[in-house]
Amino acid sequence: MTTYSCLKYHIVFGTRHRRSLLLPRIRLDLYSYIGGIIKGEGGNLDAIGGVEDHIHILAGIPPRIAVSDMLRCIKAATSPGFQTVPLDTADCETSAHAHPPLSRRAC
Repeated sequence: MTTYSCLKYHIVFGTRHRRSLLLPRIRLDLYSYIGGIIKGEGGNLDAIGGVEDHIHILAGIPPRIAVSDMLRCIKAATSPGFQTVPLDTADCETSAHAHPPLSRRAC
């Protein structure tokens, strides 16, 4: 007997204290990066988007992976890089590539 599952999740991540840290030039790289994490963990990214202080993710996560594990992997891989972004984002002239802590960590 074959079983088919199609589990889609709407996930929202916000910046700490809702600070406007996700500038347009950072967002596209971040979206690609998160998509790679989801794919690498066995899921699929259906849609992603957001604004300066939060992002929305629509993803398929296979039943063999706990949703909490997937969220932990995404958060662990992305949070350190944005802790180094200056709070005064108007003075920020760097891109996401300039933040080495965004490298993927093992979950």
